[in-house]
Amino acid sequence: MSVQEIKAAIRALPDADFQEVSRAVDEMEAERFDQALDQAAQSGKFDPWLKKVDADIDAGRVKPLSVWRQARSAPSLACYQAI
Repeated sequence: MSVQEIKAAIRALPDADFQEVSRAVDEMEAERFDQALDQAAQSGKFDPWLKKVDADIDAGRVKPLSVWRQARSAPSLACYQAI
């Protein structure tokens, strides 16, 4: 079955079946993303970034989470400009 045929079959589904297929595809996409993320992490792809984060923490360039939470609750969008 071709991709075009699958798309046409999905378009023809009743709403309830379409929603079920949509949820299933979303779950499959999330699983693939998680697998790709795990593979990237295991391969060391994020190691340089993690070293930079560790250096920023050690140098005191990281704000505590409480500061960000407080900024997000502020009525102004100015807090997002700093991010």
